[in-house]
Amino acid sequence: MMRCMSLSLVLLLGAGVALAGEFTLTTKVPVKLYGFVKGDLAFDSDPVSTGNFFKFVSAPNPAADTAEEYFLTANQTRLGLQLTGPEEAGLKTAAVVEVDFYGGGTENKATPMMRQAYATVAWPGMDLELLAGQTGDLVSPLFPKSVNYAVHWWTGNIGYRRPQFRLTKGFGGLKAQAALARTIGGETTGSPTIQYRLAYEFPLLTDKKSLIGLSGHTATVNDMVDPETKSSSLNVEFSLPLSGLLALKGEYWMGENLDGYLGCIGQAATEGMGYWIDLGLVPSSRLDCHLIYGVDDPDEESEDHPMADGAMQLNTSLSLNVFYKLGEVVTWANEVSLLTTEYKGVGAESGEATRFQTSIIFTF
Repeated sequence: MMRCMSLSLVLLLGAGVALAGEFTLTTKVPVKLYGFVKGDLAFDSDPVSTGNFFKFVSAPNPAADTAEEYFLTANQTRLGLQLTGPEEAGLKTAAVVEVDFYGGGTENKATPMMRQAYATVAWPGMDLELLAGQTGDLVSPLFPKSVNYAVHWWTGNIGYRRPQFRLTKGFGGLKAQAALARTIGGETTGSPTIQYRLAYEFPLLTDKKSLIGLSGHTATVNDMVDPETKSSSLNVEFSLPLSGLLALKGEYWMGENLDGYLGCIGQAATEGMGYWIDLGLVPSSRLDCHLIYGVDDPDEESEDHPMADGAMQLNTSLSLNVFYKLGEVVTWANEVSLLTTEYKGVGAESGEATRFQTSIIFTF
């Protein structure tokens, strides 16, 4: 036992020496370590799900006193490895492995969770790339810059991460992408999810390029009522630098059965639409501010997907945050969010909460 511990210590010290300075560990291929350590403190005026990060406001309970809540966590801390293969005959290869600590466990003994693990094979001369492994969806790939871990999923932002085979082809400023992705909960249907995206980058108002994109997916998922339930979406994205200091970006989506994509407030067998908008201001190299508004609106009057009493019929969030660099690698982030969740049914009340969050982020 002691011999194994000593060997592990020697290996860790050796890795630490190799990583010093450039944070690059050379094995068969170069390996770069990256990530951040993040400590979060949050206070909620009313109960929200899930606590460490917000999804929606819990349904009001007239029989219980509404309680204020606070949460402390370091679970968003992220570790990643970037591996770069040698260039051979016009071929480039690379890989990424990335984890955080939202995989479960107790609050002070969090379990690592695989975020990304994929390899890429690229032919730069043809502007062509093949990706295999787990990474973010092609569906609605942009994110608002949020202090909240959930980046406004369930309140207007959709798309997650899943295993996939993805092909990307560039045509100048135009990028065409298609992927076969795992259908979580629909493996026995015999067909994977099909995802697609077209995106175009172009100069407009500033030196930074603007972007518009169209994406979507179609899949067959297993459902307790209908084993051939369809999941689909159509999504529009944009990123618009307005000046050297100001930028606007956002997404709009509509679709059905999007619980696996964190849409329709995570409710299955539901149609809906949603959107988010992020207005960013960067007045200096140390200061970064964002005003974010998001809406997730399931269709309560759908004939194909009737909504039951007690279901969530609207979820909105309005957030204002400030990221301030205390030093080269340390950032102090603060965010206030106003959250509203409406529930369907006679006598149902809307849930409302205000969330304050402060974080210290050490990036490496």
